This record gives sequence, structure tokens and C-alpha cells, in this order.
Amino acid sequence: MLLRELKKGVKELFAKLKSFIDEVFGFGEKVGDHALTPAEKRWKDKHRKIQKKLERKKDPAKTKRIKQHEDFVEKWSGKSIRTLTKIEIANSLKGFTEQGNKIAKLIEDGEMLFEILNESTFKMAYLESGGKLSNYKKYRIEAFSYGDINYFREDKSIESFMSELIHEGTHTLDYLEEQRLFELGKSEAEIDKILGDIYSFEKRAYFHERAFQIATEMDVEYKTIESMLEHIFYTYP
Repeated sequence: MLLRELKKGVKELFAKLKSFIDEVFGFGEKVGDHALTPAEKRWKDKHRKIQKKLERKKDPAKTKRIKQHEDFVEKWSGKSIRTLTKIEIANSLKGFTEQGNKIAKLIEDGEMLFEILNESTFKMAYLESGGKLSNYKKYRIEAFSYGDINYFREDKSIESFMSELIHEGTHTLDYLEEQRLFELGKSEAEIDKILGDIYSFEKRAYFHERAFQIATEMDVEYKTIESMLEHIFYTYP
């Protein structure tokens, strides 16, 4: 047993060493695009697109959903998200992840409220809801949830807005669940045990946001779960 574990450990060590060498000398899939020449980067991007097309052919239903998403993003590219209707916002979230479907229903049912604000009004709302000015400056708050009301910057791109809707919508779902548990007579300690601490709330929000990004094939903010967790523990000390 010990020998097998030792062999396993040595194997993992060499795998990590190989990965490190590949990174340093420019081999393998993990090489950053910044290390490529413009021609190599164009070839790599073209190869990725071809690969995506091949993968989409295996799942026609997914292909249709992705196409609808791309058409929606193209339609609203460069336009203000303030002009979106509630129905358009809800429909844009459907069909990719279960969490997205839940949040779309919240919006349709009027249980998730949101404000799309300019910079000064957004900042004022953040501070009035109890946010700290130091955090606002340090992290450049992009969106936040306060109870069942969610606040977004009006200068967001449509894809960023959709992604943030999943994140803040997850907080809204947690808030509504918290209220439901209170109504059932649960104590604050019991609710904390069920829903967890601030890290649990943020891990859920970031996880579902990342899952939505992957499902819609938009740019994924955190390439790995590890980098996502690192961000959470840094931002929410």
C-alpha cells in the first residue's frame, strides 16, 4: 500500500514537472497565447473555432441554443443594456444551465428586482446599502445584490451583464431561501449552518456564473476552479 502510494506520488511529481517544463519552454496546451507569434495565434484561434464546430455537430440542440445566444449578443453589441426588457433578459438566460433557468423564472415572476445605473448613482447605491468606500475603490465593484434588489453598471457589455445576472441572481436565490427558513422558524444559527458563511455564498455565485460562461461558450473569467477560489478568498477576507 505504502509503495503504491509512493509510486503514485512520484508519478504525480513528474507529471507536474513535465507541465512546468512545457510552460517554460513553450510546449503543450497550457502555453499562454502571449508566447505565440501573431501568425501562430491566428492559427490557434482558427483551430479552436474548427474544434468548436465539430463539437457542436454532435449536439444539434446545444448548437441551436448557442446560435441563439450568439445572435442575441450580436444584436445587443454596442447598445445600452438599460433598453433591454424584462422578457428579453429572462429569455437570454434560459436553456443553458439549471441555475440560469431558475434565475430567469425569478425575473419573470418579479422576485428578482434590478437597477441598471450610471457610475455615480451606482456608487451611491453601493455605499447606502452598507458597502465600504475602500472596497469600492480597491475592487471596482461591478455589480452587487442587496436583499432581492440587484444593482448593475449601465456600461456593461451584454455578455458581462448576462454573466453578472447569474452571479447576483444566485445571491437572490440564497436571500429568498434565507427568508423562507426564517418564516419556518429557523434560528439564525440554524440558517447559517444550512446556507453557510460568506465564502459559501460566494462560491455558489461564482460557480454558477462560471458554469453559465462555459455553457454559452463566452470567455471564462476563471480558467480553473483553483483560480476562482483564490479570487474569492482574496476578495472576501
